Amino acid sequence: FLSVFTSIFAQEVKVIQWHNLVSDEVIFDDPFEKLTEDQIYDLSYVARMRMLQERKFGSVSDEILKTIEETEKKLTAEGVDIEGLLAQREAITELRRERAEAVVDSLNGLYVRMIGYLLPLDFDGKKGVEFLLVPWVGACIHTPPPPQNQIVFIKFDKGYETSSLYTPVWVEGTLRTESLTKELFWVDGISDINLGYAMSPKKIWGL
Repeated sequence: FLSVFTSIFAQEVKVIQWHNLVSDEVIFDDPFEKLTEDQIYDLSYVARMRMLQERKFGSVSDEILKTIEETEKKLTAEGVDIEGLLAQREAITELRRERAEAVVDSLNGLYVRMIGYLLPLDFDGKKGVEFLLVPWVGACIHTPPPPQNQIVFIKFDKGYETSSLYTPVWVEGTLRTESLTKELFWVDGISDINLGYAMSPKKIWGL
């Protein structure tokens, strides 16, 4: 009877990986993915030179103008729609950003266990009470911050004393999809970090 009683009230835990936090619902046709590396390089060159001409940062030499013309002819001969692609560039960039940052709504309210690295934001004595959970060592410190769907804001009122930023930990609790911005203090200033997930874990333990 006790085992049945326990199983009824035991909370099922779903172990998730970081890739599970990335949504696959933002689907669009990206024409730039159909280009070769050389074509992307050439198209970028044309875009940069046109921008310099428009902004009049300096006179463009006849030699550069000739190179631009030859590059455009080469792309056109290869079937690349230069004007069409450049017109879509900003819209595609925004769609890529949305795809990279989109959260998985079905994870909201799910009781999960996941592994990562804790970056303390706030302390109570020696114990941290607010953290960023990130997928790799040095994220947000030695490298640019990951997309918002690859960071979890952790609020742990019990406090957790980290032995090292390089030691992975398990966290277990109810995951929430929640748009947040937190300040990360550096030696030389403050940065705002955008977050897509949050959790108030029931427990945290190191490996």
